[in-house]
Amino acid sequence: MDKAALRRELVEQRLNLPDRLQRADLLQRVMRIWLVERPDTVIGAYWP
Repeated sequence: MDKAALRRELVEQRLNLPDRLQRADLLQRVMRIWLVERPDTVIGAYWP
């Protein structure tokens, strides 16, 4: 299986999880707490 096909399969599996919305909500809560507690004044990203 090539990378593109594997990615499509994994995305499909993720979107079909029965508790997908609950998992997404929990992840967003954790990320909010993590971002609030960071000492950085600027949040940047590097995308290769």
